[in-house]
Amino acid sequence: MTQPTPAPAKKSSRKWIVLAVLAGAAIIGAVTSTDTDMRPTVQLAPGMTGGTFTMPPPAPQPTPEPTVDPETVYIVTLEIAGLGIENTYTDPADAINLGRQVCIYLESGTGDTMGAAMVLVDNGFTPEQAGYTVGAAVAAFCPEQG
Repeated sequence: MTQPTPAPAKKSSRKWIVLAVLAGAAIIGAVTSTDTDMRPTVQLAPGMTGGTFTMPPPAPQPTPEPTVDPETVYIVTLEIAGLGIENTYTDPADAINLGRQVCIYLESGTGDTMGAAMVLVDNGFTPEQAGYTVGAAVAAFCPEQG
């Protein structure tokens, strides 16, 4: 028994496929990425003018500066030192106000960081709590006083 032979493909459809592939190759050209800095190099198809050119490198994008909220830095610093809301202050706004008052004291020229800590000790802070509070305030609100 002989196997049926498939019908020959239509020559016209095969011809259009070949023409489409060739036209696409001529339009696109040969694209290579072998440049040492990985920039694409394009070589135009034969018969097209212009030769080979390399794409310029992309422009560097500026890195935005991170914004740091000094109040958040101050509260987090106090919490890391164990002076958080549970055992030193009841309202973060009060703690922030105290930190800003420390800076006002220092900027007035009335005293230095040791004097600011002593004022806090005189108002019920332990020396350790006073030291951390003054240090956190200076770091967050008035680093020029440090």
